[in-house]
Amino acid sequence: MREKTRSWFEHARLDLAAAIYLVGDGRFGNIVAYHCQQCAEKSLKALLEEKSAAIPRSHSIIHLLQPVHEHYPAFTPGIDELELAVLDDIYTDSRYPGSKGMLPTGVPTHDEARQFIRLAETLLGAAEKMVA
Repeated sequence: MREKTRSWFEHARLDLAAAIYLVGDGRFGNIVAYHCQQCAEKSLKALLEEKSAAIPRSHSIIHLLQPVHEHYPAFTPGIDELELAVLDDIYTDSRYPGSKGMLPTGVPTHDEARQFIRLAETLLGAAEKMVA
């Protein structure tokens, strides 16, 4: 594994660790969600780095999946596309206050935050398997 790839994965794991650490406090649902989105984004960028591919200047998980699939046709993150779309929307919505919060229902509940952690873990695991 390339050193830069390893670094992307390490940063992804740190985002996941932050989310797991913060999930116990219900006040941090949006921050947990943000770190989960960052974990997923960095995991996909790690795959592109491993292939020395251009890394798009995008935070969109959905957008990053296209070049990842070009280099790793067998890559399947094991996540429903609708779940990925929700995780994809988190980047901006979790960072800035809005009238309701970051989800249509408001700030993520504890259960929703745990679901985001599951999604991030799944995507990170699938990405790491591709380069193992």
